[in-house]
Amino acid sequence: MRLRPFSASTLFVAAAFTVLLAACETEPTSIDLGVGAPEDVPRRPDGQGEVTESNADARSDAALPDAPDLSDPPDLSDAPDLSDAPDLSDPPDLSDPPDLSDPPDLGDTRDAIDVPEWSDAPDSDVGPDGEGDTGAEDDAADGELTDSEAPSGTLGARCSSDSDCPSNSWCSDVAGFERCAPRVFGGTAHQMDFVFVPAGTFQQGTPDATNNERPYTATITRNYFVSRTEVTQGQWKMAALGTNPSCFQSTTGTSCTSANTNDSGPVEQVDWYAALAYANWLSFDQGLSDCYLLTGCGNPELGWIAGQHSFCTGATFTGLTCTGYRLLTESEWERAARGGTTGTHYWGEATDTATIGLYGWFSSNSGSRTHQVAGKRANAYGLYDMSGNVWEWVWDWVLSDVWLQYPSGSATDYVGPESGSFRGMRGGSWSFDASYLGSADRRSFGPTTRMNSHGIRLARTAN
Repeated sequence: MRLRPFSASTLFVAAAFTVLLAACETEPTSIDLGVGAPEDVPRRPDGQGEVTESNADARSDAALPDAPDLSDPPDLSDAPDLSDAPDLSDPPDLSDPPDLSDPPDLGDTRDAIDVPEWSDAPDSDVGPDGEGDTGAEDDAADGELTDSEAPSGTLGARCSSDSDCPSNSWCSDVAGFERCAPRVFGGTAHQMDFVFVPAGTFQQGTPDATNNERPYTATITRNYFVSRTEVTQGQWKMAALGTNPSCFQSTTGTSCTSANTNDSGPVEQVDWYAALAYANWLSFDQGLSDCYLLTGCGNPELGWIAGQHSFCTGATFTGLTCTGYRLLTESEWERAARGGTTGTHYWGEATDTATIGLYGWFSSNSGSRTHQVAGKRANAYGLYDMSGNVWEWVWDWVLSDVWLQYPSGSATDYVGPESGSFRGMRGGSWSFDASYLGSADRRSFGPTTRMNSHGIRLARTAN
């Protein structure tokens, strides 16, 4: 039997009726309010607990309430009839509760509450697995690592316009990689923009190669920024007091000149030590930490600004956690050049002069000189001239034994051998044929070598 509960009004009237009947049986001359509690347990004025220092005064000053006047009890002749109250003498038997081990089938609750499918959900940075979106930079098929999200308004954060980014940066306009990235010399004709390259794992080297491009699995654990173009003559002069070490200082001709009018051409005739010094200067100018400690160089302004730092006897790299500007490692360079591709070139396997000429300057189309940066098509990361124009210095030592060039199997955040005689260069140049333009192709030169086909590109760790 299911019992119907009493209403609140019924219970109140019943309780009041009982109290009043009891009061009428005795003479209402005085009321004991319980002030005489045991003396060893002081009570609060409301009788609800012990007296403390904070309420002791309140207790001593409290006044007793006036006793109610019961000399004229209320008329209860119209009190509700409780004779028909439910019979509680026979409560229901609950010793055998219902079996809930097999709950009823409620059908597809989506029909009732209209839960949307993920395919109909609005665009979001979170997918149905809760692991973030699967944009181009997080594509597992390309060996990408899911990169940690940078806080909004910081370098590396997703953005839709420059206003979303901090000072000295811009919102990179590369489709799929719209991130806040560094911008140096902003507002000048020599503005240096960087683009975002995601961390990840890829095959470095040439498949099936047995020479110095023997492949291995390379993992880069940090996102990084890469200058969108090779460093230009104008950008070099911003740091070098106007000094220009380049051969092709004119926009025309095949001979070295001192015209100093080719600010959009790549800087060249820069040795490896001078490249490090330039990166350090840029870090200092931007209030960042130097990434290199150069030794034995003498007065730096007597050497590096002219592109030659041949008196240097050594260089120490502070590591990939350095916040300043630096050269790329070989692994970083090749990952950036590939732009997520796995073939010989970042444009595919085509080797005809017409196709290659869409992407790079080399011996067949250069006219025996360098050309203005960003004059050819960019790769998927928005980088120009990763094939041709000038060779680009990288950090790594390169060993003379071709069988020991790369690690065997796999390596993480590889920065090259600890010592060697030559430093690596990547990308090919205007003076070399198309066979040197592959993403995995590598060459090396002594660190004090200066040639009119040698230039630089910079990087910066993102997180």
